[in-house]
Amino acid sequence: MRENARAPAGVAPGGITHPRKAVHMNRDQIKGRAKEAAGTVQQKAGELMGSPTQRAKGLLKRGVGKVQKAIGDARERNREDKQS
Repeated sequence: MRENARAPAGVAPGGITHPRKAVHMNRDQIKGRAKEAAGTVQQKAGELMGSPTQRAKGLLKRGVGKVQKAIGDARERNREDKQS
């Protein structure tokens, strides 16, 4: 393969193949990560605007997102254990 040529998907430069593991995320994991990200944005916006209320709301939303993501992670581990 030429040095400047792109390798096909799943093949590293040099021709080494990498198996792709399917990534499965359940609804709680996705929503939790989204809430966590939104909370971080809201918290930072509150800091920039000097609004303690917005900062607190962002912290709360971030915490709720972390909990929801943890619940989703536990459900996913349980699902994987049942498949094994």
